[in-house]
Order: sequence, then structure tokens, then C-alpha cells
Amino acid sequence: MNSFFIEIEYTMHTKPPETRLFFSGEMTRDHLQAAALRLQSDLEGINSQSSVILDLTRVNRIDSRGIALCISLYKECTLKNADFIIEAGSNVMSVFRLIKLDRVLPIREVCCAG
Repeated sequence: MNSFFIEIEYTMHTKPPETRLFFSGEMTRDHLQAAALRLQSDLEGINSQSSVILDLTRVNRIDSRGIALCISLYKECTLKNADFIIEAGSNVMSVFRLIKLDRVLPIREVCCAG
């Protein structure tokens, strides 16, 4: 079974304060049930003074559940007027382009992620 890992980093000294969500491994249904609950609780404090970066540069596989989580995080940030961007490596970016998600969500391709 492949692994999945989430790390959340809060940087309060930046303007606006930044929350960076690092995902690595497989962002799939099998791994995301507990992650969604954790993220919901961790993101309760975001507001219009916040910036959220969803870092998927270390994700090697994403399925519909992972895509749904990206959309859900975007919606939550939009409702709270927080800045939001997704950073994706080439594997995930190719999926986003295939389904044209890059036309709807703020996504930046980050080359040579490691």
C-alpha cells in the first residue's frame, strides 16, 4: 500500500499570514477520509487576512476524492475571503489540465519539485 502524508505549516510573520498545506504520496480516497476531518478543524481560523497554499508538489497520484478536496478547500477559502493557490508538480498538473480545473482554480505549476 502506498503512503500519504500531510504537513501543515503556519507562518504568522508574513503579510498576509500564510498557511501552507503540504501533501505527499497518493491523494486518493483511501487516504483522505481522516485528512479531510483534520483539515476542516485546522482551517477554522482562516479569515480575510489569511493566505492558504495547497502544496501538491510531492503528490504522485490524485483521484476524484483528492480533486474534490482541492475544490472544497478553495470554496472554504473563498467564503472566508482568504487568498488561495494550489502549487502542483507535473503529474498532478497534467490531471488538472485534462479536466480543465486549471481554468477554474488558481493553480501554479512548480517544476522540478522534490
